[in-house]
Amino acid sequence: MITRKILTSLCAAGLALATSVAQAIPLSDLFEGSDLKVGDKRFDNWELEYSDSDTGIDFGEIMVTGLNADPMNIGLRFDANGQLSVSGPYSFLDVSFVFDVTVLNPAYRINGSSLEITETDFGGEGGLIEVFETVSDGGGGNDIGVMDPFVDNLEGDEMLVDSLAFGPLASLSIITEIQLYTDEFDDDSAELVSFEQHFSQTRTAVGVPEPSTLLLMGMGLAAIGVVRRCRQGLR
Repeated sequence: MITRKILTSLCAAGLALATSVAQAIPLSDLFEGSDLKVGDKRFDNWELEYSDSDTGIDFGEIMVTGLNADPMNIGLRFDANGQLSVSGPYSFLDVSFVFDVTVLNPAYRINGSSLEITETDFGGEGGLIEVFETVSDGGGGNDIGVMDPFVDNLEGDEMLVDSLAFGPLASLSIITEIQLYTDEFDDDSAELVSFEQHFSQTRTAVGVPEPSTLLLMGMGLAAIGVVRRCRQGLR
C-alpha cells in the first residue's frame, strides 16, 4: 500500500512536469507594473519607452504568452492582434519597450537568446517589418549584443530569426524596438502578427537535482523497496 501511494505520487508529479501551462497577459498590464513568471524565469520591470504610429496602438490587445514547453529554453510569444500594422502610402509605426528577465533557480544561468518573427501579413507592394533588440547584462548594464530579424517585402529579402550566445548570466535587460513601413501605393500594408523570444540556459552549479532527476530517483527507490519486500516474503 505504501509503495502504491509512492508510485501514485510520482506519476502525478511526472504528469505535472510534462504539462506545459501557457500564461498570457496584456502588454498594457505589464507596462502598468505586472510581471510574468514562466518556469524558473521572471519577466518584470516592463516600460514603454515611446510609441509613434500613424494608426495608434492599443497595448491592451497585444497579448504576451509564456512558453515553457522546454524548461531549458523558456520564452515569450507576442500576439499583436492587429495592433502592429500600417497601411497606405508611406505609413509607419515605431515602438520601443524594455523589460528584464531573471533566472529564479540559482543553479542555472542564461547563456543565449533568440528572436524570431513568426507571422507577417503584407498587401499591395508591401513594406518592411523589423524587430530590433538590444540585450544587456542585467547586473552591470553592459551591452552584450543585438538581434535584428526582419522581413523586407519590397526587396524580397528576409531574416526571420537572429540569435546571441554569451557567458552565463543571472539576469538580462532587454530593449525591443519594432518598426514597420510601407511604400508609396494606396493599397500597401504591412502587419507584424506575432513574434517570439527564447532564452536558453545552462546548469552552472551543483545544487538541488533537476525535477526529472528527482522523478527517476524516486521511482528507483520505490522499485528497490518492492524488491526488498519480495525478498523478505520469500524468506
